[in-house]
Amino acid sequence: MSESSMLLLAGLVMLLLLLAWRRRGARGLPLPPGPTGLPLLGNLPQVDKRAPFKTFMKWSKQYGPVMTVNLGPVRIVTLSGYQAVKEALVDQADDFTGRAPIPLLNRVVNGYGLAISNGERWRQLRRFTLSTLRDFGMGRKKMDQWIQEESQHLLESLRQTKLVPFDPTFFLSRAVSNVICALVFGQRFSYDDTNFLRLLEIISDSVRFGSTPWGQLYNIFPRKRACVGESLARMELLLFLVSIVQQFHLSTPGGPSSIDIKPEFSSFGNIPRQYELIVIPVD
Repeated sequence: MSESSMLLLAGLVMLLLLLAWRRRGARGLPLPPGPTGLPLLGNLPQVDKRAPFKTFMKWSKQYGPVMTVNLGPVRIVTLSGYQAVKEALVDQADDFTGRAPIPLLNRVVNGYGLAISNGERWRQLRRFTLSTLRDFGMGRKKMDQWIQEESQHLLESLRQTKLVPFDPTFFLSRAVSNVICALVFGQRFSYDDTNFLRLLEIISDSVRFGSTPWGQLYNIFPRKRACVGESLARMELLLFLVSIVQQFHLSTPGGPSSIDIKPEFSSFGNIPRQYELIVIPVD
């Protein structure tokens, strides 16, 4: 086959793909306007990979607060601005509580699971989860005591690292996890306990899913589907950080002006930058 024939054939294939792409968008309800994309790839080549929201905000100035974007074969409708988000996720919350199916996860858990279920099944699972967590002590005075106790272990661990480089997230993540262990198992674990470290690996594997594009999409949901343990997490972080600030002077080698508070990576979730931290016990 000659070179010109190959080019002609490639052009026809691309044209057919483009027509199929446009026809797929014409079916069903009319979609909001949005940027023109490529066949198969959609708008992916145009999106800022490190901060997609910047691209969406730029497009929203041209196409409006509600627009259609094609991320590869996945077509999504994006909302930009306070009013559009409030109208959808607050004023019409019941219509936006569902989750799009992920075939692999559905096959693994058979449609169950608080994160991926929908409808009445999800409502029953959420009621059961909240009831069980409350039975374990979440939201009660006992939980405050567990967090306060763990904060003392956290402070003691930080004091033992005097003049030695260390990773503060290592201790903070273990302190947070130990409160969960106290909630579920009724006891805390030593930070170097083998079983405890294995549990942390399992938790880390779950967190990694939240860093994938699908996982990040699943972290964006209406407030009705907010994490059932959100109040516990907020309480833990508040008490841990207050305890640290009361007991230590915190600084950084380059001073406050050297800290860049913009995320290292900002997609559907934000990944913070790493910093060098100097921790000095209060006299």
